[in-house]
Amino acid sequence: MDKERVIEIHNQRNELVVKSNDLIRGTRYNLSVVEQKIVIYLISKIVAEDKDLKKVSLSVKDYCDLTGIEKGGRGYQIVKNNIKSLSDKSWWIKNGEKEELFRWIDTARVQKNSGEIEVVLSESLKPFLIQLKGNFTKYELINILTLHSKHSIRLYELFKSYLWLGKWNVSIDELKEILLIQDKYKDYRDLKKFVIEPSVKEINKFTDLQIEYNLEKEGRRITKINFIIGEKTGVQLTLDLLFNQEERLSTRNE
Repeated sequence: MDKERVIEIHNQRNELVVKSNDLIRGTRYNLSVVEQKIVIYLISKIVAEDKDLKKVSLSVKDYCDLTGIEKGGRGYQIVKNNIKSLSDKSWWIKNGEKEELFRWIDTARVQKNSGEIEVVLSESLKPFLIQLKGNFTKYELINILTLHSKHSIRLYELFKSYLWLGKWNVSIDELKEILLIQDKYKDYRDLKKFVIEPSVKEINKFTDLQIEYNLEKEGRRITKINFIIGEKTGVQLTLDLLFNQEERLSTRNE
């Protein structure tokens, strides 16, 4: 990859993702790692000051370079298949006392022989992505690209939305509901082993956040997790983090 291309990819990795906190906290969806990254990549191309959601041109070559997945026919098929699966999925968002059903993608069109896919995000997402006056979260795209777990991605956004407060206290039942794993990990030790610890470890190593947590009990039962949310700054951010991110993006993460 030549120098100009390296700079171009670096700049794209550092584009901002801006979302309403209602979209981050009120959603209940189950997307794969690649599906989540594609949605977030598309959102990073949205101009938050626009009045309407505009068509986004997804360059498969750029996406493969950004994420480290294999280029060529296989990478193209991965992206194309996941855009289709996204278009087939809907999700719920809380709106006051109601829950409303939304879709991620309205239309997608392949530009033959160009390596680009034109995508229009669902109009229902408009209030959560553009013309936001407050109650929103923003972060650099690279923080998501380096994560390999779908739970890490969801938790990173949630943690980021509570960064201003420095903490997020959540019951075990609510956390499992948010992650749509209500029927899994009946024993907290399994939840910790397969979800909480791997996610916190990954977020701490590869993103701009530093997470700690403690537990609350009712009797012998663990009922609540208190996450302490900090942000990396200075040398810790610019040296260790950047090295870890580049090392992670050199691996396959499809």
